[in-house]
Amino acid sequence: MFISAALMHFGISSGSGESALLIPIFSPLGDNPDLTRQVMVQTVLLGEGIVNCISPTSGVLMAVLATAGIPFGKWLRFVGPVVAVWFVICIVMLSIGSRLAEVSSAPEFPLPAGGSATASAGR
Repeated sequence: MFISAALMHFGISSGSGESALLIPIFSPLGDNPDLTRQVMVQTVLLGEGIVNCISPTSGVLMAVLATAGIPFGKWLRFVGPVVAVWFVICIVMLSIGSRLAEVSSAPEFPLPAGGSATASAGR
């Protein structure tokens, strides 16, 4: 989902527009493998954040590079290794977030064989 969110940002350079499009799609997809909604939103935001630094459809990036007199190819050579490191960090953080979601949704102790936790309280 992270990679598809990043790829979508090349075509939709608006962060709010991309969120309005992707969150309704990613939320049900995230519910299936038991990911939290927070992890789904982080997926979209991190994908957008990385692509903002390299997207030729970003008007702000192109304006800043033109004002500074930096060719886009030179910018890509400079920021490419940084974006690669960010990409790895994002994958690790999203993996940690999904594992924390699994741990926090697990019960702290198993329920008794009889069914509910209140059934054993009277014994």
